[in-house]
Amino acid sequence: MKTKRLTKFGAVLSAALVLFSGILSVSAASVPQAVIDTDRKASVSLYKYDFTSAHADGVLGDNTYISTGYADENVENTLMPYAIEGVVFSYAKIADLAVHAETKDGEHQNMLLYKLPGGDKTTALINCLDLTSEDAYKTDRGDLYFTSDTLIDALSDHLNTAESQTKNALEAFIRQNGTSMPETDGTGHTSAAELEQGLYLFVETQVPETVSNTTAPFLLSLPMTSIDGMNWNYDVTVYPKNERTAPTLEKTLRESKADTGKNDDTNSITDGYAHTATGSIGDLIEYQILSTLPSITSRATSFSEYTYTDTL
Repeated sequence: MKTKRLTKFGAVLSAALVLFSGILSVSAASVPQAVIDTDRKASVSLYKYDFTSAHADGVLGDNTYISTGYADENVENTLMPYAIEGVVFSYAKIADLAVHAETKDGEHQNMLLYKLPGGDKTTALINCLDLTSEDAYKTDRGDLYFTSDTLIDALSDHLNTAESQTKNALEAFIRQNGTSMPETDGTGHTSAAELEQGLYLFVETQVPETVSNTTAPFLLSLPMTSIDGMNWNYDVTVYPKNERTAPTLEKTLRESKADTGKNDDTNSITDGYAHTATGSIGDLIEYQILSTLPSITSRATSFSEYTYTDTL
């Protein structure tokens, strides 16, 4: 069994994109004797919940739960009524784990870097994040070695400043280079197993029509460290954020002055529209429909058609 002992490391779970805005990252000094079994495969479980309704019902607060990377039975039991079925996440391995040894201030240390292989795939990815080879911690034979902080910060910054463009770019990348997970089931769950160790990009690529915004793309290191830094977690569980809204719809009407004498003409509304009105057979009554459309932030949540059907 091959193992690697690390005294400095970078464990990645991209900032503010996972369970309840939690950032799962542990300082290098907290894992002085962490050991990776490099022969072991990894797995990921994802749960998709309707955070909007859970917040509205008082079930979920901003700091209700803490991201750990481990399955949380309390989370799953509490949010089960808010599970969203039919969501597809896609993933792509973008980097290998690479141990970099160096001596700094007279102290020998091993760092865990992420090795992005040279080639068109890596070029397309770092272009999405406006990174270049100059941002890499080191280069070797065309391969780029990045720290976790550099990759996380680049992704977070772009999502904060250009969310739609970043989502679209990474959706296009993952469709070209990634693998789709099964649709989430009735419990909101999907998973992928037998994954090679490395750094993965996860992107939400399909959502039901009632989901108004996709989860932000995130990076996940497999394996990743436990919160206390004492163990490596090969079977990571993630509870991504998601907003879900049905479009609002309100219909109001106004009586015609020609029939009732109560309103001005069509182009001059002084007493407005109301939810009720008085009329007789043959009277002309105007009405309007007011609606708030779901937000469209990326191609995965875009609409080709939006239709109102009004049944008297």
